[in-house]
Amino acid sequence: MTVLPACKFDNKPCATEVEESVALQPVKGSNHLFMSVEKLDFLSDRTIVWDDIELELVLDGKQTITENIPLSFNGFKFSRKDGRRSMESMDYNKKKNVSSGKFKLHKVYLNGAEPFHMFLARIKKNDGVLKVHLHGKKLAVVSAKITFKGKSYSKCPEPSPTPGTTPTPEPTPVPVAPDTTLDSADPAKSPTSSTSISFYFSSSTEGNSFWCSLDGAAAEMCSSPYSYSNLASGTHSFKVYAKSPQGLEDATPASYSWKVDAIAPTVTITNSSSLPELTNSREMTFDFTASKQGSTFKCSFDGATAVACSSPMTYSGLAEGVHLFSVNATDSLGNVGKAPATFRWTVDATAPTASFIDISPIDSVGQSTDKNFVFSADETSTFECSFDNGAYAACASPLAMSGLSEGSHLLKVRAIDAAQNQGLEISYSWIIDRTAPEIALGVVSPAAGLTNAKNISVEFALSETAESFCSFDGAQAEACQSPFVAKDLNEGEHTLVISAADAAGNLSAPKELTWSIDLTAPVVSFGDILPSAASNINVDHLEMAINAPQGASLFASVNGGAASAFQNPLSLQGLAEGSYSVSVYGVDEAGNSSPAVTHQFIVDQTAPVASLAAEITMSPTNSDRNAFAMSSNEDGSFECNLDNAGFAACESPRENSGLADGMHMMQVRAVDLAGNISATVQYNWVVDTKAPGTSVNGSVSADQASVSLSSDEPDVTYMCSLDGAPMSSCGAVVSYSGLALGSHTFIAKAVDAAGNMDPVGASYQFAVIKPIKTIITSATPGESPTNKVTMTVTFEADQANATFLCSLDGASFQACVSPKVYTGIGDGSHKITVKAVDAFGNMDVVGASYSWVVDTTAPSVSGPSFSVTTNTITVTWTTSEPATSQVWFGVGANINQATAESSTLKTSHSVTLTGLSSNTTYSVQVRGHDAVGNAYTGVTRTVKTNR
Repeated sequence: MTVLPACKFDNKPCATEVEESVALQPVKGSNHLFMSVEKLDFLSDRTIVWDDIELELVLDGKQTITENIPLSFNGFKFSRKDGRRSMESMDYNKKKNVSSGKFKLHKVYLNGAEPFHMFLARIKKNDGVLKVHLHGKKLAVVSAKITFKGKSYSKCPEPSPTPGTTPTPEPTPVPVAPDTTLDSADPAKSPTSSTSISFYFSSSTEGNSFWCSLDGAAAEMCSSPYSYSNLASGTHSFKVYAKSPQGLEDATPASYSWKVDAIAPTVTITNSSSLPELTNSREMTFDFTASKQGSTFKCSFDGATAVACSSPMTYSGLAEGVHLFSVNATDSLGNVGKAPATFRWTVDATAPTASFIDISPIDSVGQSTDKNFVFSADETSTFECSFDNGAYAACASPLAMSGLSEGSHLLKVRAIDAAQNQGLEISYSWIIDRTAPEIALGVVSPAAGLTNAKNISVEFALSETAESFCSFDGAQAEACQSPFVAKDLNEGEHTLVISAADAAGNLSAPKELTWSIDLTAPVVSFGDILPSAASNINVDHLEMAINAPQGASLFASVNGGAASAFQNPLSLQGLAEGSYSVSVYGVDEAGNSSPAVTHQFIVDQTAPVASLAAEITMSPTNSDRNAFAMSSNEDGSFECNLDNAGFAACESPRENSGLADGMHMMQVRAVDLAGNISATVQYNWVVDTKAPGTSVNGSVSADQASVSLSSDEPDVTYMCSLDGAPMSSCGAVVSYSGLALGSHTFIAKAVDAAGNMDPVGASYQFAVIKPIKTIITSATPGESPTNKVTMTVTFEADQANATFLCSLDGASFQACVSPKVYTGIGDGSHKITVKAVDAFGNMDVVGASYSWVVDTTAPSVSGPSFSVTTNTITVTWTTSEPATSQVWFGVGANINQATAESSTLKTSHSVTLTGLSSNTTYSVQVRGHDAVGNAYTGVTRTVKTNR
C-alpha cells in the first residue's frame, strides 16, 4: 500500500481525519461472523493511512476481560504485535444482559507477519469473504462492527526551488523477493472425505508468478485458485511460492498439510445367524455394526426410504408376509458404505383351525364303551390331543378309543402349523351311563303324618341326570321337578309316589309319602289377672289364668320375645320397671295355632323427675312478676310452693304477679300415675325496681377527652352520649380523640343489674382547641449534597404567640427563633427538627424537619495509566467517587491545552488525545469535580507518542 508522507505548507497540515465503520453479520446463536468485501471499497484509497482499526463485539450474557477470547480470520489465527491478550476491554450491561468487548486489530499480525489491513485488502482484491470465528465456549454474538480510523493525506504544493539549486534525484529501488501467503483452502477441514481441494494464495507485490508442488513433486507454475482432484486416501502436503519478474523467489514457501479419507465403511448384521426366516412373531430386532468407529447408520424396512437409526433396531406390529431389512453406514467424514447389509424373513401369525369330520357313535349319552373320531385342519399341520383334561400329546386322525369307563369324558384337539402357530382347541364331551338312577329325599314340608298344613313341598334329588315322574292321590304319573308342591289341600288323607328313569332307560325304585291334614284352630282367652288388671302397677309380679280347650299346648311371649310353653296359670315374677306386653296362644295336636290374646301393663316403682323454668331468668330483675313452666319425665300432675306458703296442686305454666322488692322462692314437685312423688326443684330470684344514681369526672388535652363514671350502686353498667348522639353502652372510663374544635357535652346514665336506668343521669361539658402545627418555610442552601458548612432555616407556626424548640442531628431540643443558623457543619448526613409550642403549652409532637448532606472533600485520584499510538494518547484513571473527566496537556513541560470537561459523573475515566505529533513528549494532567463542585487535580505525568 502506497502512503503519502505528511507534509506542511505555510504551517498547515495537509492531512484530514477519516473514519469508516462496517457491520459484520452474526450467524444466530453461534460464534461465527461474515462480512462481504463489497463494503471495503474505501481500502483502495491509497492516500489514506489506517492507524486505528477496532473490532467491537456485543456478546450475549456476562463476559469478563479475564476471559481471553482468541479470534481467527478465514481459518488463520492472529496474534498481537506486543504479545498481550487479544481483547482490549470488556463492559457488562446488566439491564440488557450483554457484554461489549473491543479488539485493536491494527496491533494484529495474521499468519505470522501480515498486518490486518493488508490482509483485508488482499481479500478485497480476490473478491473473497471475511469469515471471523470466536474461539470459546458458550459464546453467542448479538452484533459486531469494525471501525477504521486514519488520516487522508492530500498532495502538498511543492515549495519554490531555491535559485541556483538542483533537485536531488530519487535513488533507484533495489529489487526484493516477494512474500507468499496462503489465504485459504477449500475444504479447510482435515481429515476430509473430499478427493479434491482448491487453494487460494497471493503475494506481497504485484506482477509475480506462482509455483505449486503437491506431496513433494516438482513445482509447476500455477495461479490462484489452484485445484487438485482424484486424490488418494492418506496424508498430503501442498507448497506454493511467488517469483518476481526479476526471477527472485520467496525463500519460505507457504505450505498446507491435510488428510484424505475416502474409504467407505462396511456394515454387518451381527445377529443374522440367530434370526428365523419363518416366524409367527410380529417383532424383529437387528444388531449391527460398522467397520469404522464413529459411523452413523440408515435403515430401510420393506424398501422404504432409509432413515437414521442405531443398533439395536426393533420393528414391531409387523404384518403377515415377506419382509426385508437393510442397513448402511456413513463414517464421520461422510463416506457412505457401498452395499447395505440385508435380511429377508416371513411372518406367519395366523393359527390353523381344526374341525371334527366324523364321530361315532354320535350319541352324547349312551352305554357304549367305544368312541371313534376323524378330524382335520385348514392348512398343513400336526395335531395334539387331550383326553379328560390330561396333558396334550401328539395324535393323528382317525383316533379310535375303546374300553372306556362309565362317567363323563372329554376329548380336546388342536392344530399346529409350520410357523408353530397353535390353533384354538376343539372339544367333544359325552357320557357313558350303565347304572339306574336312585331317588334321595330332601326337605319334606310338612313331614308325612298328621299336619295342619294346606300346602305340601317335597324336595328330592337323583343320583344322575334322569327324568322324574310324580303321582299324587292315585292320579296318572307325570314328569315333575324338585320340589314337588301341592297347594290348598282339603282336610283328609293325601299320598305322593315319586319315580325316575335315566337317559339310558334305567328305572329307579319308587318313593311313597302320606299326610293326614287337620285345619281347625283352637280358641284361648284370659281369666283372672292378679293382683290387678290395671295398665299401671307398682309391684314386681303378676299371675294370669288362661281359658283353653283340653289337650292344647299353651305358649306365652313377653315383649315380643320368643314364645315358650307354660303350665296354666301363667306366673310372672321379679318384674323390672318398664312396659310389658304379654301374648298367649294355644296349639292343638295337629299344630293348629289359636289367635293370640294380649295384655299390656307398666311396672313403675321409680319417682318421676321434675324440672322448673322461669320466664324471667335475670336476677335481680326490675319486673314485679314471673311465670314458671313445669315438666316431668313421665305423665302425672304437679304441686307448687311459693315463698314457703305450702305445697298445693298446680298446673304449668304458673304465673305470680305483684311481687315486692326482695328475695323470692318457687318450689315444684311431680306426682306420676303410680303416685310416686319426685324430688323438689327450686328457683330463687330477687326483685329490684329502684334506679341507681350517676356521677362523672373528666379531663381534656388538645383534641382528646377522658371521662370517668361512678354510681351509688355496685355492679352497674353505663349508657353514654356525646353531643346529643343516641345513648350507647360504654365503660366506666370513656376516651375520645380527634374531636372537632368547639364546645362538647357528654351525658352518662348508670344501669343496675336489674336493668333499672338512672332517669336523669350526669353530664360533663368541655371545649377543644386546635393543635399547633410547625412549618419550615426555607432552608439555605437548598441543594443536597452541598459543600457549604452553614445552614440557615426559617420556620413558623399556624397559630399566633407560638414559641419553638430546635434539634440538630438528634440532639436535645433547645429553645430557638426563626431564622436559625448552624455553622461549622461537618461532612455527612444531617437533619434539623423544629417543634412549635402554643400559648397553652401544647407542643407539636411531630414537628417539621429538613435533611441534607454536606460534602467538602474532593475526590482522590488513582493513576493515570496511558495507552500510546503514533498520534494518540489514551489516558485512563479512577476517582474515589463519581466525578467529571478532563485532561490538560501540552508539549514538553507545557500544560496549555485541555479536552472538553465531560458532564457525566463516574469513577472510571478514559479520555483519548488525538492529532498528536509522533515521537513527541507531552505533559498530561487529569482534572474534574464531584457532584457538589469539589475539584480534584491529578499529578502531572510525561508521555511520549510512538514513532
